[in-house]
Amino acid sequence: MLWVIVYSPFVLKNILPSEHYDMWCVLSRSCSLFCRPFINNEEIVKADELIIQFCKMFEDIFGRHAVTPNMHLHAHLRECIQDLGPVFSFWCFSFERYNGILESFQKNWHAPEVQLMEKFVLMQKLNATDILQLTQCTELHKCFKSIKNNYSLLEDTSRLFDSKSLLEYEKNIFCLPGEICATKCKWHEVIPPLRENFFKEEMRSLLYNMYCKLYTADSITQVPLRHEEFSQVEVFGQLFTSLKSRSQRSSTVSAVWPGLSGTIIGRQCSVEDIRCGNIEYFILHTPVINNVSHTHILLAKIKWYEDHPRKHWFKNSITVSATLFEEDSEASFRPLCRIMSRCATIQQNINFDYGEDNAIVCIPLTRRILN
Repeated sequence: MLWVIVYSPFVLKNILPSEHYDMWCVLSRSCSLFCRPFINNEEIVKADELIIQFCKMFEDIFGRHAVTPNMHLHAHLRECIQDLGPVFSFWCFSFERYNGILESFQKNWHAPEVQLMEKFVLMQKLNATDILQLTQCTELHKCFKSIKNNYSLLEDTSRLFDSKSLLEYEKNIFCLPGEICATKCKWHEVIPPLRENFFKEEMRSLLYNMYCKLYTADSITQVPLRHEEFSQVEVFGQLFTSLKSRSQRSSTVSAVWPGLSGTIIGRQCSVEDIRCGNIEYFILHTPVINNVSHTHILLAKIKWYEDHPRKHWFKNSITVSATLFEEDSEASFRPLCRIMSRCATIQQNINFDYGEDNAIVCIPLTRRILN
C-alpha cells in the first residue's frame, strides 16, 4: 500500500510512458482517498470518480480484453464505504497481521490447530490479568510479567475521538487565519518534558505579527517572552516530533501557511498553497488578548523550505522544494492545527524540463488518526 500511495508517483515519473504514468497517478490518488482512516461524502465521490477514470484510461490504453473483474468490482467501493464505513475498518490487512502473529507462536506439528488456540486463549487471559494482584512473590511476578510482555502484541491501545472533533480539526487546515482555533484542545496531548524558555525580542516581534493575523492588531494586549518548549506532541493519537526529539523522521510536515517573502497567506487556501518544512520545536504560549490572559496557544516553530520553480513537477500533492531554508518570519510560527500531514522527504538530482537540478521532494503521508 505504501508503494501505491506514497512512493510510486515519485519513483515512476521518468520510468513509465507519460500516459501510463498519468493513469497510475489517478489510481494512486484514488487509493489514498479510499484508504483514509476517516472519509467524508465529498471524498467518497471524488475517489469513486477517480477509480472510474482509471478504469476508462486503462481500457483506452490496453483494450477491453485486458480489463479484469476486479477492476469492475472497484466501481462498487463507493457503495461499500457508504454501507460499512471506511475501508480502513473492514479491509483484510488486520486479519493478515493477526495470522502472522499466530504463525509466530512456537508449536510442533502434532495438532497445531489445538496448540494455536491454547496459546491464543493464554495470551488473551494474560492481557486481562493484573499480575501485581495475582501474586506478591517478586520472582514469580517477574516471570509472569515477562510472559505477558511477550503476548501483548494484540493489546488494544487505540484512543477514541468523536466525529465532531475530527470535523473541527479539518476546518482549521484551509480556513482563513482569523477563523483558526489555535488553542490547546482535547485532541492534543503534549508529551513531557516541557522546558521553560524566553523569546528574544526579534522572535517576539515575529510572533506578534503572527498573532495579528490570528486575531486583530488592536486586540493584542501583550505577547510574553516566557513560553514552554517541548519536542513531541500527539494529534488525534498520531505522533509529531521535532528536530529536537530523538526521532527526526516525522519532523517534516506539509501545511498551508507561509506565503511569499515570509508572509502568512491571508485568504482561503487550497492544495496549491501547500508548503513543506521541518518542525524545530513546539511551543505552549499564553498571550494577553483584549486584556485577558488567553488559554494556552499551541504552536510549532517551523523552518520552511524555499519554493522551487517546478513545485508541482510530480502529481498527487507531491511537492518539490529548494534545498535552502527561508529566513525566520511571522510564518515561522504556525498553529499546530494547521498541519496537513507528515512528509517523507528525499534530496536528489532531478531531471526537470530545463535540466538537472538538486531539490527536496516532499511526499505527504496519510494521517493515521485513530478514531
